[in-house]
Amino acid sequence: MKCESMRENVKEIMTRAIVLLGLSLLISLFFIEATLAVPSGDIEWGEPQVHFLHIGESVVRGDYVIEATDFFSNYALITIYDKDWNRLASNVTCTGEYVEWNNSINVSLLEVHTSIGNTSRLNVPVDQWIKIESRLVGVPRLTIALQSEKYLHTAGEEISINVSVRNYGTGRLKNARLVLNTDLTPVNGDKTEYDLYEIAADNTSEDNNPSEMINVRFKAPASIYNATYNITGVVTGEDLFGNLYRKEDTVHVKVLGSHRVEAHKYVRERAYIGEKVYVTLSVLNNGTVSLKNLTLTDALPKPLHPPPNYSLRWSFDLPPGAHKSISYPCIARSPGAYVLPPAVLNWEFNNINYTLQTERPRVVLSGPSVSVVKTADRTKIPPNGRVKISLVATNTGDQAAVVRIEDHIPEGVKLVSGDLYRSLIVYQNETKRHTYTLELPANGTIILPPALTSTTDLLQFYEDPGQLPYSRHNIRSRTNTIELIVEPLEISHEDGLMRTIVTPTPRPFVVEVKETPLPVPAKSGKTPSTGIVTTIFVFVAASSLTRKFKFK
Repeated sequence: MKCESMRENVKEIMTRAIVLLGLSLLISLFFIEATLAVPSGDIEWGEPQVHFLHIGESVVRGDYVIEATDFFSNYALITIYDKDWNRLASNVTCTGEYVEWNNSINVSLLEVHTSIGNTSRLNVPVDQWIKIESRLVGVPRLTIALQSEKYLHTAGEEISINVSVRNYGTGRLKNARLVLNTDLTPVNGDKTEYDLYEIAADNTSEDNNPSEMINVRFKAPASIYNATYNITGVVTGEDLFGNLYRKEDTVHVKVLGSHRVEAHKYVRERAYIGEKVYVTLSVLNNGTVSLKNLTLTDALPKPLHPPPNYSLRWSFDLPPGAHKSISYPCIARSPGAYVLPPAVLNWEFNNINYTLQTERPRVVLSGPSVSVVKTADRTKIPPNGRVKISLVATNTGDQAAVVRIEDHIPEGVKLVSGDLYRSLIVYQNETKRHTYTLELPANGTIILPPALTSTTDLLQFYEDPGQLPYSRHNIRSRTNTIELIVEPLEISHEDGLMRTIVTPTPRPFVVEVKETPLPVPAKSGKTPSTGIVTTIFVFVAASSLTRKFKFK
């Protein structure tokens, strides 16, 4: 009652003395009912802060500005603004009372201090200040932490996860709820959703004991490979005004596979052209579960070829701890560095298909790569004509080579010049030619058989010439064949004129080819066909000369 009577006296004095001050007080009284309210018992206020203000001074508290004006003996005008200086609440407050706005900020007047001085013999205040205490409404501040007792687990083992939830804010958290998100299955009795209801404020220290501690156990599943699982905890709740809060944390655990499969592919790093290169495939089941119907498929780059009709696909079973090894040969004809494609392993386990690839091994192939082609300077030859045969050797490899040539000719064909046996040194990226001349029989179609070649790298030839035929670097091959047609002569004397007409011999007259190494003994005498042609030619020539002589 004493405080209320003092308020009325102040109003009368201010109205008589200063009109502007009176208007200010009227506005303040207008807001009294809106700002003076007894705080609800549910509201939790944060830690108080004490401020000392002189007339006209202000202080920032959170998102608000507090200003003090118009001091009197035991009361003052306290105004609350937002940060943009929009007035939110104003009240003439006695000591021991407070002004509050929207259940968000509370300002209590603790003390009014006035120092009276004698200025020009008038007792007037010379120093005035107030002591106030401000509090902001309490708000929750959440933390959540998940921790696993260990990182590595085996199949069937329990995975123990500790979840701690703490509210170290200044206000309680209502309707709190915890949810654990994971692909793991909890053991019997444990769950992934928990109602925490209300978590009280505990703003003493972040290192204090958590407000809530929950232990959840999961079962480590069986897996072929090592698998990493994530467990994410999410806690949600509301403050007293319905504002939502959310925090989450994640922990990772690793489950070792109940069995693990390994697949590897090996090949020698360096090899020689023409020799066998062995590719080895290795599959290991180093787990505890038997695997059925595994399929292993391999492939080779173009320069490498497996044996004819050899399949690069295998199917097999692998008991626990078993090992499967497959080795097969391949041959390369071209030099260079090659990366082999990976072998692919496929299998099924628990209705899930799995695929595993091996490494990509690299092999370097070295040595000469020689091709020999047999050619003729012409393919249609007159009777007893001659033809030049060439054997052209080209080395596309990366080393020099010694090329041995062994050729053959059929019966009835004569070697006029050159040799059927020759050794050539052909360097890398070089072409060498060997030629000889043959004389063909009177008529028919002649098939020259392929020449036999033997290629050895030059270094091996000089290091161990005695072992040349058995050297692993000795590559044997055959050239192509050549078809030659001998065209016989016919004599015509129509109109008294002698003409030479070339008539191809029909296909059925083919000389039989036999690959007989030289030297071949020369046969004496003429073939029947040659004798007949010669006799006809002499007879016709003699008749023409007789007629001509008589004509003249």
